[in-house]
Amino acid sequence: MLLWTWMAHASLWGQTAPLGLPPIHSYTKQDYGAETQNWAIAQDARGLLYFGNNLGLLEYDGTAWTVYPLPNRSIVRSLTIDESGTLLVGGQDELGYFAEGERGMPQFHSLTHLLPAPYQKFEDVWRIFSTPEHTYWGTHGALFLHGGVQDTTPFTVIPAPGRFDNFFWCQGKMLVSDLDRGIFMLDGDSLQLLPGSERFVGQHIAAILPHPLQGWLVLTRDAGIYHYLLETLQPWAGDLTGFFAEHQIYHGIALAQGGYAIGTSQQGVVLLDADGNWIQTLNEGHGLLNNSVLSVFEDRRHNLWLGLENGLAYIEVNSPFAWLGQPQGIRGTAYASLIFRDTLYLGTNQGLFFRPWQRGRTTLNKQPFQLVPQSKTPNWGLSALRGQLLVSQHLGPSRLSRARLQRLAPHQGSWTFVPLVQHPGYALEGTYEGVALYRWQESAQRWTYQQKIAGFDESARVMVEDSLGSIWISHAYRGVYRLHLGEDPHQLEALDFFGQKDGLPSDFLINVTRINGEVMFTTEAGVYCFDAAKERFVPHRAFQSAFSLENPVHRLIQDDLGNIWYAAGQTFGCFRPVSRGDSVIWRRFSINRLQKRLVKGFEHIFTPDAHHVFIGTEEGFITLDLAKALNQQAPFPVYLRKVEWMGRPDSAIFRGAILENLNEPLHLPPDARDFRFSYSATFFGDLEELHYQYRLIGLDESWSDWTQKTEKEYTNLDPGTYTFEVRTRNMYGNLSEVASLSLTIARPWYARTGAIVVYVLLGIGGILFLFRLNARNLEAKTEALQTENARALQKQEAEFRQEAQRSEAEIIRLRNEKLEVEVAYKNRELASSAMHLLQKGEVLLKIKQELEELAKEASPSGRKQIQKLIRVIKDDIRLDKNWKQFEIHFDQVHGDFLAQLRAAYPELTARDQRLCAYLRMNFSTKEIAQLMNISVRGVEISRYRLRKKLGLDREQNLNAFMMDFQGPEAS
Repeated sequence: MLLWTWMAHASLWGQTAPLGLPPIHSYTKQDYGAETQNWAIAQDARGLLYFGNNLGLLEYDGTAWTVYPLPNRSIVRSLTIDESGTLLVGGQDELGYFAEGERGMPQFHSLTHLLPAPYQKFEDVWRIFSTPEHTYWGTHGALFLHGGVQDTTPFTVIPAPGRFDNFFWCQGKMLVSDLDRGIFMLDGDSLQLLPGSERFVGQHIAAILPHPLQGWLVLTRDAGIYHYLLETLQPWAGDLTGFFAEHQIYHGIALAQGGYAIGTSQQGVVLLDADGNWIQTLNEGHGLLNNSVLSVFEDRRHNLWLGLENGLAYIEVNSPFAWLGQPQGIRGTAYASLIFRDTLYLGTNQGLFFRPWQRGRTTLNKQPFQLVPQSKTPNWGLSALRGQLLVSQHLGPSRLSRARLQRLAPHQGSWTFVPLVQHPGYALEGTYEGVALYRWQESAQRWTYQQKIAGFDESARVMVEDSLGSIWISHAYRGVYRLHLGEDPHQLEALDFFGQKDGLPSDFLINVTRINGEVMFTTEAGVYCFDAAKERFVPHRAFQSAFSLENPVHRLIQDDLGNIWYAAGQTFGCFRPVSRGDSVIWRRFSINRLQKRLVKGFEHIFTPDAHHVFIGTEEGFITLDLAKALNQQAPFPVYLRKVEWMGRPDSAIFRGAILENLNEPLHLPPDARDFRFSYSATFFGDLEELHYQYRLIGLDESWSDWTQKTEKEYTNLDPGTYTFEVRTRNMYGNLSEVASLSLTIARPWYARTGAIVVYVLLGIGGILFLFRLNARNLEAKTEALQTENARALQKQEAEFRQEAQRSEAEIIRLRNEKLEVEVAYKNRELASSAMHLLQKGEVLLKIKQELEELAKEASPSGRKQIQKLIRVIKDDIRLDKNWKQFEIHFDQVHGDFLAQLRAAYPELTARDQRLCAYLRMNFSTKEIAQLMNISVRGVEISRYRLRKKLGLDREQNLNAFMMDFQGPEAS
């Protein structure tokens, strides 16, 4: 998980640095996929970062982390990059370098075999330094010197007089510390003890760094920092000696822009200026994963990377952004800021905070912010009018006097104050319920409340005065109001309301502002202005084209330097006026990093100077050094990191090679048609603000839409040559250069040029052969054609006669078939009718039997009636006759089936024959049970007995037997 925090105690470099604290990005071992400890850090010319990790070499390209273990799987303690750009790596009993191997995959090349045999077991390489002449590898037992990775001669070994403790390269000198002797300097192939360094016997030396003027700074683990000059030692940064003694220095570096970064074992990293003054401490309380710093590294953008006992940290000390919030005692959402009488005031929803403002010395001023008494309420606005600071709060308007608030008026809910240009000495206050009038009393030197302006009762959070003295007030949910004050500002002369009917795109989310003296209106559909002649709102010509109509413009604010700040959709930035001869042009500067932190609808910008822009956010203030931000416009690279042939176990066909080394396209076989391109930019910071565009020349007609994805797949590519291009855009709107890679997919053998030539020659030969063959056959065919025509005429006449005979026979056959179909249909109807009669007879028989039983128990008169019914039923029951009739019609339909069955199986009873008939008609067991007036179980028993009488095997299906039965005559 990526932890991103903005924390520390003060600003960092230079007297014009922004207030607040730089962003910190923390990475856990789960983020980078290796072990917790990180001992060394290096960066190559491409900007890729490398870390010496317990698991091996850890690489980071801004998107992906990759681990490359050493052959013996040992810890990587030291890293450096030599003059040729080769990455040198030291581990346990292993030293060597990484170079790109096949398909660009980094491969380790050991140099251990060049060491004399007695020194090939050396435990850890703790430091590596590279110069044009030598490479120095420091171990506790010896210092190894070598000519570089191309040198195949053995190492020079300089044994330790006792036991080497640490190694340093400072101002062109190789220095080595020994716990028992002091500090040695390498002179040729021998070690010379530095005079006066005996003071450090028994002391662990964490670092030796250049002094800003002359000499060296010696950083000890437990005894602070000393200035070594001309064999003398003087304490340096003495005020911090106790701090460093308590928290122990582990590592330190001199920073390229001045100052020092000191890594400690127990209190994170400490930043000092060039004079040894404390600037800030960054530790667990400020966003680090832990306080133990094993390595400190300054990258090419002058930001810091920390290798920690547990994880990694990236500190943007060179960022133009800093945070003012809880660490400085500021709480809540930010709404207002102002510098008044050398005091900085910051208003939030939880109070009004202040501290001295020492312009030009903000870095060294560490006094914390204080809370103005009785200000624990939302503070919406700060206005400096005629030497007084007016505070607009939820509880009402106040005047700040001697660090205390004094109420100006009895009402609650104050938004802002606007001095009236057309009525000098008067000011309007926007309130929750209308506007209030104030007058400047010269004798008392203060503003006094006059009255609430009658006739307007809407909320007036945002209002401006135009050049004619009209007051424009925007309402977020209703539209726009225009107030006209008379010659006497106490009276409202006219009130106009404008909305969608007057040309605005809607009545919602309207904000009024004044830019270069002109009143403008931000809307959901861009920037509008008011056409006084037409009394309608129209799109502003200059600003409407500056914003996409898909992005609503939330706010436009012009600061005191003339910059026009905008918040539109997901974009944030400013237009800067730049003089060009006698004219002024506007240049756009984007900083989208902040848009998601702004308070939507309450965007606040305050710019006292180019180095301090105060921006209100949901969690305090962001300060921006605009001058430094403009220097961030330098281009940055994007790299193709990997190309994979998808669908293969070993899919990488290119990985991490420098593209300039590829002078021709990658050549691939015909079956290579599916690819994945992975890319990354070495711009470390807000990765979610990095967006990429790509295209595949040969397939894509234009660039893709901007996306945060760092890979693109293409499938089913046809043979041919393609060039993949990618570029990126960072949070400042900067575009990188285009990275590209070409590849050629070969055609299959049957589609290659040689095969096509063969195909053409064969085709031409075949065509000539066919022409000759056709000419030869044409004569023979012409002669045979006449004979064939005569024969054809004779044959055609015979066929006509045969066809007439066949047609007549076919007509007769169709007539017979029609008659047979009609007869069969009628027979089926008769058989069905007979079946119904048979079923009726069975039902009547059953009713007769029931009546006979009932008659036995009935009275004489009742019995007589029942007997009468029985006689009627007897007359109607002709079961045998019905069965005989059914049998006749059934045999007509089924080709004398029953007669044939009796002939083949004379032992079958009448009941068996009925069952056979039902089976022949494909009746279900349930239907047969109903027709035979027996249970389903009875049908199954009857089927079993019938199978035995017919002599069927178990494998033979009884239904199929009945359906296929033909009888002895048919067979």
